[in-house]
Amino acid sequence: MMKRKKKGKSSSSSRKFIWVIIGCFFLILCIALVVWGQKMHQASTPILPSLSPKELYEKKDIFSNIPFKTRQVSPDLKIPEAITIPTDPRKVTVQEDKSKEADFLFSPTSREEMNKPNDDELVAMQCMPEQIYLGWENKKYSYMLFDGTYQEIHVTDPQLLNLLDQLQKTIENGYVVSQFLACHTKDNRFIVKYNAILNGEATDGWSLDTKIVAYFAQIFPDGRIQNVAYIPLHPFEYCRDPLQLTKNNIFYYSCGIYENNSRMVPPHQNYLYKIDMNKLDFTILSHCVFSNLTATCEK
Repeated sequence: MMKRKKKGKSSSSSRKFIWVIIGCFFLILCIALVVWGQKMHQASTPILPSLSPKELYEKKDIFSNIPFKTRQVSPDLKIPEAITIPTDPRKVTVQEDKSKEADFLFSPTSREEMNKPNDDELVAMQCMPEQIYLGWENKKYSYMLFDGTYQEIHVTDPQLLNLLDQLQKTIENGYVVSQFLACHTKDNRFIVKYNAILNGEATDGWSLDTKIVAYFAQIFPDGRIQNVAYIPLHPFEYCRDPLQLTKNNIFYYSCGIYENNSRMVPPHQNYLYKIDMNKLDFTILSHCVFSNLTATCEK
C-alpha cells in the first residue's frame, strides 16, 4: 500500500505566497491611485496667467484670475542693500516671482508676530494687486502707475461693480467712493479698503490740510456690510498692500508714505496696521522710517 504524502507545509507555503502576491498587487494599485489622484488634482487646478493690472481689471471675472494665497507678501521680505531704478520700475524687487516691488518695511517685532501663525491658522485670500481709483483725472476708473500718473481702465466685472455700488450706498450723502481695493477670502467674504471724498473733489485726498481716511470693511455672502476700522492717514500715504488674515479675524495691512507723490522709490515711511475685525479696532503694529537704505522702526 502506498503512503500519501503530507501536504500541510507545502499548502501553507503556497497560501502565504498567494497572499503576498495579492498584497503586493493592492499596494501597487493604491500607489497608482494616489499618483493618478495627484495628476488629476494638478490638471484640475488652473495655472493662472501673469496679467498686468490693466489686463486683469478689464476681465469680466477679475477674482477668478487671482490665485489664493495665505500670505500676500512674505514677512521676511527686506529692502536690499542697494537699489537702482531700472527703466521698468516693476523690476525693483527682491522677490523671485517679480510680482511686488521692494516697498515693504517690517520691524523685528512685526516680522516676528506675522511669522507666528502657520498657514493652517491663516485664511487664504485672492487680493487685487493695485487699488482702483474712481474719478481721478477725469477717468472713471484707473490705477496708479509708478511715476504717480493714472492708467485708465474699463471695469466690466459685475461682481466688482456690485461691491462698489454696495459701498457707495453705505457712505453719507454728498460723498463718493474714491479708492478701492478688495480681497476675496476662501470662506467667501470680501475684505475691502476704500476711501470716500466729497463728490467732485477727486484730488481732495492730497490736500495737506485735509484729513485722509481709509475705511476697512467686510462684506458677507448675504450682502451685509460691516465697517471694521476707520484709520486717519498722512498725506501721500498709500494703503494698497493687504498682507494676511488670521482665522481669528486679525487683518494685517501695510501703508507706505511716498514723497513727491511718486512710487519710483521704496517708501520713505511705512505703517503696518493690525486690524481686529471682531473688536472693530486697530493698532499700529510698527512704523518704520527709511533713509539712506537704512530703516529705523518704532515697535
